[in-house]
Amino acid sequence: MSERRDVKLPIHSKGKRASFYRSEGTDQLFSIVMMLTQELSVAYDRIETLERVLDKKGILARREVESHRPGPEEETERTARRDAFIGRVFQIIHEEAESYAAEQPKEASRKAKGAKREKVSP
Repeated sequence: MSERRDVKLPIHSKGKRASFYRSEGTDQLFSIVMMLTQELSVAYDRIETLERVLDKKGILARREVESHRPGPEEETERTARRDAFIGRVFQIIHEEAESYAAEQPKEASRKAKGAKREKVSP
């Protein structure tokens, strides 16, 4: 048998993001919707599986899930998971903002150089 190795994948993808629509905003929105769809689909599958297994084994009736009220520790865990999820969903917008912010000093420098040239020229 082969030995299992944990591989850490990069958080940000390399290369240009695929573009499907004329508007960059529409592409971003489409990417967000696709991410949410994937996340939600996996979550539904896992929830249904857990409920069925627990119900089948007589550990927890499916109706008990509906009546559950989380305590403070559980709420803290849920908040952390929710924040991570939101970060993944809006990652594309954060990446775009970071890219834009990185370009601003370069653009300001170009404009300043251009302004100096205009003053020097007769």
